Amino acid sequence: MVAAAPPTLTLPRKGGGDGQHLASFPSPVAGESRGGGSAVSRDVAWFASCGTTLRPDEIATTEAYLAALGLPRVPIGGVATWREAAALAQRDDWSRDWWQAEEIERAALGRAAAAAKGETALLNSLSRAMEATASPIQAAASAALGRAGIADEMLARVAAGAASQACHHYALAQEAGRGADHAFAHKHRLYRGGRWLLGVVGECCFVF
Repeated sequence: MVAAAPPTLTLPRKGGGDGQHLASFPSPVAGESRGGGSAVSRDVAWFASCGTTLRPDEIATTEAYLAALGLPRVPIGGVATWREAAALAQRDDWSRDWWQAEEIERAALGRAAAAAKGETALLNSLSRAMEATASPIQAAASAALGRAGIADEMLARVAAGAASQACHHYALAQEAGRGADHAFAHKHRLYRGGRWLLGVVGECCFVF
C-alpha cells in the first residue's frame, strides 16, 4: 500500500523484488480530539495480543470494519507467529478492493478534516502528535518481537508503521467528526487491543 504523502516502509520479499503493500505505512501520527482518549497513548499495550487466539469480540470488530468500508463479508483468520505475519505481508494476492476502499475513505476524511480545521492547523496537529508518539510505538514493536525471540528491526518498523497508520486514520476520522461506528474507529480498536490488522489477503482478512 502506497501512502499519498507520508514516508513509507518496505518489507523486502525473499529473493528480492518489490516490497508488498502491507509494509508501506506512514510515520507515527495521531491525536484524538473528541472523547475516548488519545488516538496514540503511551499506556496502550501495543502488539501485546499478537499471536493469541482471536476473541469473538475481536472477530466482530473486524467484521464491522470491513462492513463499514463497504466490503463483502470474508472469513476472519488469526495469525499465530511473527514469521507468519511477515510472510502474509509479502504475499501478492492482497485485495486491491480493500486497499482502494481505505484510500478513498482516507482521502475523504482528509478533505473533511481540513475543511473543518484548516489544512495548516490539521497538519501541525498531526506533526506534533507524531513527535510524541513515534518512540512508544516503535519500542513496543521491538519489545514484542524480542519477547518472541526475534531480532528483526525491519519487521518491527513495519509493525510500528501499521499501528501508526491506524492511529493516523482514526485521528482523521475524529477531526472529521466521525463516530465510534466508523471503519477506522473499528480498526483502531483492534490496535489498541494489542493486535496487528494485516488486512484482506486471498479470501480472508487476517488479524495478528
